[in-house]
Amino acid sequence: MSLFLQHGTLDMLDVLSIKNNSMNKIESDALDKLPILSQLNLFRNSLKYNDSLPPDVFTPIASTLYSLDIRQNMVEDETMKEPLVYPTWALEKLVNMAELKIDCLKKISLPDEFGKLVKLDRLIFHGGTGGLSTLPDDMFAAVENLNITYLDISDLTIIEMRSAVLSHLKSIEVLHLSGNELGIHVSEALQGLTTSNTTQELYLINTEIGKHVQTVIDRTCGLPLRKLYMDRNEIRELPMLSKCFPLLEILSIPHNLVYERSENVEDFFQMNHIEGMDLSFQQNNELKVSRRSN
Repeated sequence: MSLFLQHGTLDMLDVLSIKNNSMNKIESDALDKLPILSQLNLFRNSLKYNDSLPPDVFTPIASTLYSLDIRQNMVEDETMKEPLVYPTWALEKLVNMAELKIDCLKKISLPDEFGKLVKLDRLIFHGGTGGLSTLPDDMFAAVENLNITYLDISDLTIIEMRSAVLSHLKSIEVLHLSGNELGIHVSEALQGLTTSNTTQELYLINTEIGKHVQTVIDRTCGLPLRKLYMDRNEIRELPMLSKCFPLLEILSIPHNLVYERSENVEDFFQMNHIEGMDLSFQQNNELKVSRRSN
């Protein structure tokens, strides 16, 4: 099925969602005469980017499009004559786009053309194709000079990530790493953030850091974190946090294995700046604490 929108009938359309269909091609003039379109969702279709997106397909909406979702389209199969690549020939026209949701290709860094997306602020790979195991050191080198403040690379089955990967991102305020089997490698990955020192929200839910949680905390000590989420990691001992993150406001560590007699419980309650703390539903059913400051 190809997409073709009748001209002159959707002049006031601001949001267009065509997700979860079987669309395999977008006609070059399909998005003509959509003068105020700001959000386009093409999630989970059959758009094999190599031959499904004409070079000028996004040109009519280049000045207005804020958010584009093209995840769950780049699926390799035996019929493909060429390996998958990022569709830079179409994306580079979207110079006003702030949010891009896209699949993450195996062992392929973002191409230089991504550096032309000067308004890009949010980069989201979560929900796309997984099975990556690792990311190239220069994965984000092409967007090093952009003001990327939000990065979501959760649930991509990443098991190893070197510090160089995140070191190219100088403005990250919110980082999602949840759902990757990184374990001790979380600490190395996060060291790439310490040079920029801008990260305020960190999501490490279900990342298998249970045995290494204090190492992870120590190696990221000094980040200006305000929100930290470490749910579902089989954490048995509460980490020491009070001296590392003096700005922390929200702390979430539910669904772990922490005991009431954890040695560092007192350290937790010395963090008078905390506004919300969730230690509930520990598997051992011994530690159930929720705290709110006045």
